[in-house]
Amino acid sequence: MGALFAALVFGVTAVAFKMHRHEQNQEIAKPSSDDSTGLLDNIKKKISGTTTSSDESTADLSKLDFELQRIALEIEFAQTKQSVHHFESAQADWSELVGATLSDSVGKRIAGNEGLLLQFLALRQMPAPSKPEPVARDILARLNEIQNGANDATNISAINRLRAALAETKQFTFVSFAFHQARLNQLQRIREAAVSHPEGEFELHATISLRAAALTNELTSVAEKAARDVQASIDEELRQLSKQRDEAADVVAKLNSQLARLARRERLDSQVESENTEQLVSRDDYNRELESIRTDLVAFTTPGYVQPESADKLVYHNTKRPFSYTALKRIGALEDSETGLAILLRVGGSKTATQQNDRPLGSFPRMNSISELRKPNVVARLKEAQRLLRQYGQLMVEDGLLSP
Repeated sequence: MGALFAALVFGVTAVAFKMHRHEQNQEIAKPSSDDSTGLLDNIKKKISGTTTSSDESTADLSKLDFELQRIALEIEFAQTKQSVHHFESAQADWSELVGATLSDSVGKRIAGNEGLLLQFLALRQMPAPSKPEPVARDILARLNEIQNGANDATNISAINRLRAALAETKQFTFVSFAFHQARLNQLQRIREAAVSHPEGEFELHATISLRAAALTNELTSVAEKAARDVQASIDEELRQLSKQRDEAADVVAKLNSQLARLARRERLDSQVESENTEQLVSRDDYNRELESIRTDLVAFTTPGYVQPESADKLVYHNTKRPFSYTALKRIGALEDSETGLAILLRVGGSKTATQQNDRPLGSFPRMNSISELRKPNVVARLKEAQRLLRQYGQLMVEDGLLSP
């Protein structure tokens, strides 16, 4: 039984460490240095001293099941909290870009083109998914209440009630973020389209004031199309968010499955599947190598318009972001093999016109041809970049150096 428990605990602690590590630098509900590893120690203490006695083993399984459900809650909590910060950022970026557009030269070009002017108005007047408009600090306060409840919970029923309360806040936050990000994306497209048009006579805010009544009458059909475009963008944002949630939920589901097998006294593998258990590294390790990360991974950490779609294809997006850590893993760029190195070189070092990679390379090797992999110095740089990405990728996501 001891070996079986050890295997399961390895998977549980990997998830717990990851989620607690994510919270270490947050302003709300920031844990103390003693709390940062508290959950891990608690799990270990609860299962220490396990014997082959049926009654005692059953009790220990119940305790471990409770800890696992609490970890599932913490995963959902961390995802929701991250979405609140994304929502707050998208909301601020939208307000800032609207303000600039009303008075800058691009806005004058929008004002001089009837179609773009109507699109701008439709986008600006589009109602938010909920009224009143959500405020990030209120959402964070609610999340803080839920987290405090989780700290006080003593049974699975209490955890399930908290997860139900969190689900409503989580969905509300995801939709609010997706709406503001979608509007921001649409406004950026309007500004890009305006560059090829001449400037109007007045700045955009003045044009809107002078033509308010007339524009209102013309707005209906344009508003319907704008709403469809924004909804399509919202659907895509939510699809990406759902994918991230599902990946985290899969970890918990696998652990739940193994817990059930253990309860039936079935043989348990010595560890959870490797793709779902990242190497446990401390933030101290990360900070010691942060200078190398910033120097050697410029080609991935610099915000750019392209993201990897496959092992040999980069796709253009409307928003600048660092490389996606999930995408790098998905296409095999972080695999410890010659193929993995080749994929990493292609997506990170390609600077051809067709790939539209606008990021600087820094010290990362340029992809002139696949024969670059015959050069020892190129292979050495690729292996070091791959090691840093594989070892510290999740921490880089948490610090904004990589996209999720």
